[in-house]
Amino acid sequence: MITKLTLTVEKSVIDQAKIVAKASGRSLSKMVEEYLVSLNRVSQTTPENEDDLDGLLALRGCIKLPNNIDIDDLRYQAIMEKHG
Repeated sequence: MITKLTLTVEKSVIDQAKIVAKASGRSLSKMVEEYLVSLNRVSQTTPENEDDLDGLLALRGCIKLPNNIDIDDLRYQAIMEKHG
């Protein structure tokens, strides 16, 4: 079952996320869903006393971008769109 979710996030974060979503050919909703699934997976498999870094490392790769995407260029584009 799909349910709507309303989030309050900094505009600049949303703008950058939209750029990444578009570049990866996925919707922002799909990216958020994949991230939340990965958090759930990590919380079920990571003992509470481990370093937070271990949990973050488990999230590595949850956003898959095409090989020809230049992250620095995407950041630059987002900054230029925001600040002109």
